[in-house]
Amino acid sequence: MPWWVGAVHFQEVAFVFYNTEGYGYPQNLLPNPMGGPERPNYLALSLQMVRQWISFINFGDPNMHLGVDAETWPAYTLDGDGPQNFVFEQNVTSHPEPDLFRAEGIQYISNLIVARAGRNCSGLVACGESDTD
Repeated sequence: MPWWVGAVHFQEVAFVFYNTEGYGYPQNLLPNPMGGPERPNYLALSLQMVRQWISFINFGDPNMHLGVDAETWPAYTLDGDGPQNFVFEQNVTSHPEPDLFRAEGIQYISNLIVARAGRNCSGLVACGESDTD
């Protein structure tokens, strides 16, 4: 995919399931995402993804790498440096980066939680009021 297309849905599936031969792609007129001159890097990236996901499923921690050397995948939290996503990349070391894309939405939801203060209201109407007021 050209860089300007960005990350599109389904591109990660071959990596997540270690589909090294690209089964299912030719039938849908798509190239094998694990092919081409970057294949060794893609295979290494896929192995890292698979093992970190398996580690998370089995241990609740993606950082028990099961034989893969990788940077620490931080817990997603609003504390400290704020929320971070873990970015898997084949050309550089996969790494965490600040989740600034959703900062406004996360702050909005956080404000709703604080405003509710344990009361049963959706945040769509003021707590304690009905939507017919």
